[in-house]
Amino acid sequence: MLRRCGWVLAVLLGLTLTSSAQKLLTESEVKVQRFGKQSLYMLEGSKERLDGHYKIADSRGNYIDLHFKDGQRDGLFRSYDWKDRLLSEVHYKEGEKVGEYKSFHQNGKLSREGQYKHGAQDGEWNYYDDEGKRITVEHYAEGKKTGEWWKLLTVSTGGGAGGWWVFFFELNPGYDEAAGGTVKVEEVEHYKDGQLHGKAWQKVVDGPVRWERDYEDDGTYSSKEFYPNGKLELVKHLKNHKLDGKRLNYSRAGVLLGERVFKDDVLEQETVYWESGKPHYQKHYLHAQLDGEYREWNEKGELLVEGEYKGGSKTGLWKRYIPEEERLGNEIHYEGGEPNGKAKFYNAANRVELEGQYKNGEQDGLWKRYDLAGKLKEEMEYDMGREVSKKEYK
Repeated sequence: MLRRCGWVLAVLLGLTLTSSAQKLLTESEVKVQRFGKQSLYMLEGSKERLDGHYKIADSRGNYIDLHFKDGQRDGLFRSYDWKDRLLSEVHYKEGEKVGEYKSFHQNGKLSREGQYKHGAQDGEWNYYDDEGKRITVEHYAEGKKTGEWWKLLTVSTGGGAGGWWVFFFELNPGYDEAAGGTVKVEEVEHYKDGQLHGKAWQKVVDGPVRWERDYEDDGTYSSKEFYPNGKLELVKHLKNHKLDGKRLNYSRAGVLLGERVFKDDVLEQETVYWESGKPHYQKHYLHAQLDGEYREWNEKGELLVEGEYKGGSKTGLWKRYIPEEERLGNEIHYEGGEPNGKAKFYNAANRVELEGQYKNGEQDGLWKRYDLAGKLKEEMEYDMGREVSKKEYK
């Protein structure tokens, strides 16, 4: 009787050991059937669901060591490369990642760590370089980005990386040699309900701020960019990923050089300034075409030109001034972008020197020339730019 019981027990233990033994498969032997978010793993060519402990390898020898329960991942999951180096590990429950997650560099040092909740990243996640230095910190709330995010970046300063770095090294000549063509910068962002929200910035480690942003959401924010000397370089506002409002750019000395107003990414008004800070010219736009008043000044702030655009072309009366002589230079009427109508040119005595008519950009009809005292000197008759007669007066 005892002998018979022992035999039965041995058979049962053998069956248990066999059923719990690890099974070896290749990727080609596994079929994944997805039902929405749920994935079921089965043997290729059958409806048999994977159940128990498996190793599944790819053609290069990399493999995963994991557990299944009725076709779903359930239990400890580990991935390895072809040299048996551990690459990552996490737990599954009923097909979802849960609890602690870790991944590793090929030298064995920790690469990433964090937590999963109901299959989604949750809480604080940390990333490390292959020397073990932390380079990124992220925060999640059940898969949604939240709170403060920080990362350390290595930025290349060569190969046309831009004038910002040229100026930076001009101000920090010793930094260029130490950097070896790269510079460390840190970047901070804040999130709410998965979207950028609040303050964000980027700065050189132990150095100047490159830019600052204040977000309402991913596509709506105000932005400031700075020169390496700390002076403001650019200010802009975006709404739904489009420029909206004033866009201001400044010189290295902090002087306003340009002020442009946008609406839904379309330019509406533009004022450009001299290095002295005085206005150079001012334009207005409608439907992305020049439309409205135009003004132009010299570096002293004295008016040079004034007129109007319509549909992208000059229209109406345009005046040009000679400020050094404190006088008007000429007055010309435009239509369709070309001189059309009356035109007057003035002399040093601020009297009319030449007057006549333009037609489609050409002198046409009777033109008159006067001396400094205002006395008529000549009369010329034109036919679409060709002089056909001339009369002189003494």
